Amino acid sequence: MSFTSAPAVAAVLMRAGEMGIEDRVLGALRTNVHAMCVGPVTARPLVRLGVPTSAPERMRLGALARHITDELPTLQSRTMTVAGHRLEIRGTEVRDGAHTPDAVEWLLERLPEPHDYVVVASILADKDAAGILDRLTRAGRTFVATESTNPRALPADVVAGLARPFFPSVHTAPGPTAALALARELGERVLVTGSLYLLADLAGDD
Repeated sequence: MSFTSAPAVAAVLMRAGEMGIEDRVLGALRTNVHAMCVGPVTARPLVRLGVPTSAPERMRLGALARHITDELPTLQSRTMTVAGHRLEIRGTEVRDGAHTPDAVEWLLERLPEPHDYVVVASILADKDAAGILDRLTRAGRTFVATESTNPRALPADVVAGLARPFFPSVHTAPGPTAALALARELGERVLVTGSLYLLADLAGDD
């Protein structure tokens, strides 16, 4: 929810009070609904009520609009845990630590359509790389090979070489952050997978 002035905040809260739902509105703003304000003056009434807010660096409507478009993909993230398997969906970006062929099958059954993802993967040396890569072709046709910081991770160029028989378009990036940035340039939908260590490396950048 966006607010462009302190009076707008006051009007929303007043109307919620008249309808008898102020507690529910504040509860939502403190949890699942994110309040984006044009600046600190607008945010102040919400902050006093314990509502987290965010705002652009410049207090302008255009800057607020850009702030909203930057923040929404992250705010739309959701996590699904089934049988100890964790799948995270962030707008058009999916992260899953599938590191066996069976785990990739599990992922593919739950991966949002359409399956036109840019696949980013790091694979450990003791894993069935061919089995993983073969199944990942059902997620997309473009592959970005990288390597996590785990010492058992295959070098990115080795992963790329293993991927070429399976993917028509294969790219290489030296580290997780660079790989994710490249994938976002190559396509709108991104799947990050192949290693829990890769996800851990990226989580440190969030």
